Amino acid sequence: MAFLTSYWLLPILFMLHDFEELIFVQSWRKTNKAAIHGIKLFAGIKRTDILAGGVSEEFCGYLVVAFAAYQFKAPLLVAAATVPYILHLILHIIFPLTTRSYIPGCVTAIVELPLVSAYLYAIIKLTFASINQWFFAICLMTIIFASNLVFIHWAMRKILERLEDHN
Repeated sequence: MAFLTSYWLLPILFMLHDFEELIFVQSWRKTNKAAIHGIKLFAGIKRTDILAGGVSEEFCGYLVVAFAAYQFKAPLLVAAATVPYILHLILHIIFPLTTRSYIPGCVTAIVELPLVSAYLYAIIKLTFASINQWFFAICLMTIIFASNLVFIHWAMRKILERLEDHN
């Protein structure tokens, strides 16, 4: 059971999921729409090298959370960071259902969702925090990760523009 309470499991699961996205997004984009209900998938970026840069930055964020939780013995940090990740996995399951087609990331989302849910439950059992602390931590992590995602998408578009200007 120690496996499910390791703070480092969340960054590992994140990378496994994003490997599927990085491996398949370029070929998938050649034959599929880049948006679902007006939501641009993968920030509208077609190049996997630029997507990999964004994934790397986000992975570092998960590593910082895991390190801080380990260092300060604060499982609430990891539990709160797991909630936005679960929402991300759920979106990766919903999108293919609405389009009735494969979208990169859906296979690992289906496989990981039960595991990440069990992981969250195991981490919750280690967390002794008030409901106010839970609410604050989950809101804060969701805001941080959502803001970071907006930043990553902006940065990837700027990098793509700059690279296209130099070609």
